[in-house]
Amino acid sequence: MGGGGGGGATSPIRELDQTPTWAVASVCMVIILISIIIEKALHHLQQMFEAQKKRAMVEALEKVKAGKINNIRPFQI
Repeated sequence: MGGGGGGGATSPIRELDQTPTWAVASVCMVIILISIIIEKALHHLQQMFEAQKKRAMVEALEKVKAGKINNIRPFQI
């Protein structure tokens, strides 16, 4: 039917070493391009915050970029 791991005649499953090089390279290129686009967007966002003198937002963005998002609290009361 629609998915199982039976490996029937309609949907053969390939191992990575049997996958064409161009397909692996294409997937890697897409992942890298998405990463670059996100990095550029964060850089422009940081420049916008700095221009508007939003110091707290710049600090929060730096924490996000560093992967320290567990320490960010949305509302401090």
